[in-house]
Amino acid sequence: MFCCCAVEPGPTENFGGIEERLRDAGFVKTSPAMDGGPAPMLASLGEDEESDGKIFEAKFTGTPENHGLVMDTSDPLCIIVKMVQEDKGAAEWNKTVAPSQRIQDYDRVVEVNGVNNPTKMVKAVQVDEIRSIKFERPAQRTVTLKRPGEIGVVLHYRKVDSSAPWFQKISPGLLQQWNVDHPEETVAVHDRIISVNGKTGTPEE
Repeated sequence: MFCCCAVEPGPTENFGGIEERLRDAGFVKTSPAMDGGPAPMLASLGEDEESDGKIFEAKFTGTPENHGLVMDTSDPLCIIVKMVQEDKGAAEWNKTVAPSQRIQDYDRVVEVNGVNNPTKMVKAVQVDEIRSIKFERPAQRTVTLKRPGEIGVVLHYRKVDSSAPWFQKISPGLLQQWNVDHPEETVAVHDRIISVNGKTGTPEE
């Protein structure tokens, strides 16, 4: 299953040029999946029927320690919520708002304190005083890929704090063909894999 972060492509970002920096920062780049054996059912962050793709804003006071949101910043262009800690600001916020406004795992951060620059947002969610965060609810999709054939993906994740691996590259293969055959359920770069063959686990698993 995939989590689709819906990141707009930026003209100044070239992931092929930052692979060395990603590796130095503790990222893991996997090899493209090769032929042989049954293809997994992949998953993407996908479709919450109530709030798929909706933008909503949460108000906070104090530092990141106070709001209790653990963030996955392993993808510089798609910061997501890894966990909402109990008995802190975000958990208290969730008790006071409608379900469509509650902060959930894998929600994408689109703006912090009125700023949507990725570098500044990473700093803000880690160390700055937080006044407001805008989130986007991801869409969830289940994709079935059938062997034989190469899946055709390159994944990145960080061993220490990634909640799910993300697609750094999609090349010719089974997943690209899925996108051609299912234009309403496409999977893209920056999307996350949240389960494979119905099983969840660590990024490495």
